[in-house]
Amino acid sequence: MVTRELDAPVGFQTLELILNAYRFHSNNIGMANQILENFALSMMNGHGITYNNLNISHLDNFTFLDLERANNELKVNYTFFLLACAEGYIQLYYKSIKRMPKNDLQRALRKVFDIHKSDASFEQDILNTVKSSNKLNQKSTKLISEYIGLRNLRNWVAHGRSKVPNLSKTNAYDFDPEDVYISVRDMLLNEFGLPVR
Repeated sequence: MVTRELDAPVGFQTLELILNAYRFHSNNIGMANQILENFALSMMNGHGITYNNLNISHLDNFTFLDLERANNELKVNYTFFLLACAEGYIQLYYKSIKRMPKNDLQRALRKVFDIHKSDASFEQDILNTVKSSNKLNQKSTKLISEYIGLRNLRNWVAHGRSKVPNLSKTNAYDFDPEDVYISVRDMLLNEFGLPVR
């Protein structure tokens, strides 16, 4: 059976694909913003503008505010995709530790697996076990703590945005997917010791 790319397990390549898709869409919103700015300037001068051989003399209810909203949605949704992908990668890693654990972290996660099997709580059992294991081994837990905080944003988006999330930033739209990608990637590499594949 040939595995298609969409069937492949999540990992670093998936995180990079999400980041590249964000960059592409963000660039397109930037170009649309430039078109609107040119349009506004030309309208102040009393005439429309030409874009791709098309004379634009009005923009039906499309404003800078619409572009700002679109950019905010783009950022929060790509941040959500990155966080969900990281969670999937961690879950796959956790479920793969069934036989001989190779290090202290894997031994600690194996104990959790022996008790909870696949029903372990992602944050309470898996993430907190990683934090505890890293503290015992005098490794950093800064990025995993940051990731736990970012999960509030992920949960807010996943569950309909009804409750105001408890975030490290005042606005959910202040999170930059580029920064989230770096934080998640570094956490997976340094605090989980997961391989780049």
